[in-house]
Amino acid sequence: MCNEEIPPRFRNSMRETADMMRSINAREYPQGQQLEHQTDKNRDMVIDWKSLMDVCSSNENIIQTVMQAFVNDGPSSIKSIMSALEAGNSENIRLYAHKLKGAAMTVGAGYLSEKAYRLEHAGKEGDIAAAEKLLPEVKDEFEKVMSFLSFENWMQKAKENCQVKSK
Repeated sequence: MCNEEIPPRFRNSMRETADMMRSINAREYPQGQQLEHQTDKNRDMVIDWKSLMDVCSSNENIIQTVMQAFVNDGPSSIKSIMSALEAGNSENIRLYAHKLKGAAMTVGAGYLSEKAYRLEHAGKEGDIAAAEKLLPEVKDEFEKVMSFLSFENWMQKAKENCQVKSK
């Protein structure tokens, strides 16, 4: 899709999302090291509402569409990662973990995105043993996101969690 085909109001949001993804990609999370904020008191914030609003131009209709795509596509990403791991295919582990990382970042699921990044990194390094250790963490975080999104009032909960964090 050319820039001319993208509505102007989405161009900045897409640039900001790309900038966020470059920032995530620039980080290094050594294998086996706990993410610093996992013990943070705001750990209950499964979806970062502010981030999601930024990515979706503060449009709740777009948010609903993006979330539905995540709910529909996410499970196949997990299955693909599992299949790649069973086959010992580190390139496919990297590829599908990268896809999941980007989708998670788009929907404001930062913890899932970070865990998927670590799995992507293991695939990139060809470290199947590390990928085997990381997969349960990714699956667990994915289930947290999916569980959160199963609530009818998930948007309200995300908004409330964001307000609590900013206080």
